[in-house]
Amino acid sequence: MPPRVYIEDTEFHMSPDSLPDDLYEQAISSLVIVCADALFVNRAMRTVFLARRTVKPMTGLWFLGGRLQAGEQADVGMARILKRETSLALPAERFKFLAMHRYFFKDRKQEPQDKGCDTLAFTFFAEIQPDELTIATVHLTSDEYDTSSGFKEYNRDALIAEGARQAIIDAYDSVFPSKS
Repeated sequence: MPPRVYIEDTEFHMSPDSLPDDLYEQAISSLVIVCADALFVNRAMRTVFLARRTVKPMTGLWFLGGRLQAGEQADVGMARILKRETSLALPAERFKFLAMHRYFFKDRKQEPQDKGCDTLAFTFFAEIQPDELTIATVHLTSDEYDTSSGFKEYNRDALIAEGARQAIIDAYDSVFPSKS
């Protein structure tokens, strides 16, 4: 069940502001940052598709995702982030809520990088079609991901062999409960 969202006035819309780098550095040191992350899946094959992140936090195998804007619904934000990171335009309805995760990252992209950050993430998954995966791979943003390897397909055993982080294995297990 996705988290409940309560909207006091449906006619009111926030207009998010962008913070200058120095203020954003202060904000992530003192506030919990809210993100939306996504995992591409192939239900028939019981596999997930992941790319290698090249920037902090969480370099290596990780979800697609990023920061939500103030007033933005998580699934809508996920669709926006996915379009920015892959040029893939999936409607928000394609994303299925998986879990709410909290991460205490040891580092971050912003200076000072070793200060870390506290992130709360709405985590979604979406069934991906082969043609969509091709588009996402070709247009994967090079400022955050290793575009030379693109997306790779993993089953649970391959995730473990690759040394995937526990959050990814747990997400896999949530999407594909064991058959016992």
